[in-house]
Amino acid sequence: MFKAMKLFWLLSVLCILAALTVFAGEKVYYDEVTAHGSSILVANDSYLFTINAAGLSSFSSQTTGGLIVYNNTCEDHGLLQFCVSEAQVDYKNFTLDKDYFKARVKIYKKTAEVDLAREFEPDDLITDKKSYVLATLENTGDEHATNIVFKDPYKNFTISIIHGDCTLSGDTIVWKTALFPGKKQTCRYAVTPLFTGSFTSIAQLTYFDGVATVNETDKKTFDVQQSLLDVAYGTSKRIIALGEQFNISVNLTNNENSVFSGSSSVSIPIGFTVVDKSRGLQYQGSTLAWKGALNPDDTVTYNATIQAGRIGAYNIKLENSFYYEYELTSAVTQILLTVILDNVTVVTNLKSSYHSGENMNFFLNVKNPSKRYHYYDAQITAKSDLTQVHAEKQGDLMKGNYIELLNTNLLAPVVTKKTVFPITVDIEYKTDAGQIVEQHETVKVTVLPLGQEEEETLPEEVIEETPIEPVQQPQPSSADVKEPFFKNPMMLFIDGVIVLLIIVFVMMLFGRKRKVNVNKIFVDDDTKQNLEKSVGKKP
Repeated sequence: MFKAMKLFWLLSVLCILAALTVFAGEKVYYDEVTAHGSSILVANDSYLFTINAAGLSSFSSQTTGGLIVYNNTCEDHGLLQFCVSEAQVDYKNFTLDKDYFKARVKIYKKTAEVDLAREFEPDDLITDKKSYVLATLENTGDEHATNIVFKDPYKNFTISIIHGDCTLSGDTIVWKTALFPGKKQTCRYAVTPLFTGSFTSIAQLTYFDGVATVNETDKKTFDVQQSLLDVAYGTSKRIIALGEQFNISVNLTNNENSVFSGSSSVSIPIGFTVVDKSRGLQYQGSTLAWKGALNPDDTVTYNATIQAGRIGAYNIKLENSFYYEYELTSAVTQILLTVILDNVTVVTNLKSSYHSGENMNFFLNVKNPSKRYHYYDAQITAKSDLTQVHAEKQGDLMKGNYIELLNTNLLAPVVTKKTVFPITVDIEYKTDAGQIVEQHETVKVTVLPLGQEEEETLPEEVIEETPIEPVQQPQPSSADVKEPFFKNPMMLFIDGVIVLLIIVFVMMLFGRKRKVNVNKIFVDDDTKQNLEKSVGKKP
């Protein structure tokens, strides 16, 4: 008897669990403990809930009709599921001697649930090498999934579809479909990155689950590498003077388990010269190349010394092309270099300022400061509002030499206030590579009225312990600044005589006898007598 009762309760529990099984996809509208006679509003429809002592519940609606649900069971009503459980006494009406009951009521709708998965093979993204993507959509819900739209964009990739119903729109994989419960579909496509760096792939999925539109995303981040071959490169400098030499080094390391076979090359810009290179490095045209095979754990390093022959910005292209496990992998990297020029300079002996009518004897020379290159066909012009200041010269500026542009002697113009006369020097010349360079320089000539001196800027005193704001003082003119007295022998003698006279006057002043008014001094009798004797009269 006991075993039969135990088996009965076990079967009852299993039935309850089966009745209350939660479906994979559902939209819950109502889930509360509800009393007999309550009104439940679900999906814009009102249901009257009743329950009796036997746990028999009813739901009635004036628009959709009604249904009866036993305790611990569920029933379908249209697109909704009604479940009742935990029926029990709510309260007792002693007047009517009647018990009223309550139960947990759950009303929900089954929905679709689409799972998205993407697998990358290989999951190491390499430039110019294909990686295959397998996208899978599966409906794990209980309703039909409709209006499914899958988008997977790949900017700066090449893309090709292998199989499946997905299509390619620009740089995006697009997949439109529908899925019944328990069904899945796949699409396979190949993506090839064009550039190195961090890449974040975000696939978007939207579908209608039977109740509402669902939006989901699948996000993956990759570090796109240049090649399975570990490549390191460098330059001794990126900003180079014309004619200067610099070094390029390339290091190739095989960290994989198979052999790499191919070539690594460096393209040199036109006008640049290879001065030196590693042994075994081939140089043809404007390309340096290493060719061979790298076994696992092998390392190859090659270097080249290059001289810059043209000014401007240039790209040095490094290209690696190797076969690995019968598949070609290629990668291209560019190094930006800037070649600058040692500009010619204008040399002059002009003073900082002149006075009106003062004689001005000065020269202007244009110098090539470069120690490496000559400049050719120089066209030099000097212009100014100053009279007699106009010159034109032509010639070659050899390295370290100069062209005399102007050597003149003239009077400074008469001015009533400080006036600056600019001398504009326009220079045009060619480099060894035939590049034309234009340069513009300005030399300033300052003329002051008679009697006015050029203001000098005195250095400000800096106190490190307590920094203070310096007080601006009027700057003295050169006429107001006196030389120290010890630099002038006559001034030294005069100052010595003055000091001597002052000393003699002080000695005479303090050496004279002074009268003492004893009436104003309180002394005793003996002292008073002594004072009378000393001055010859009574106090």
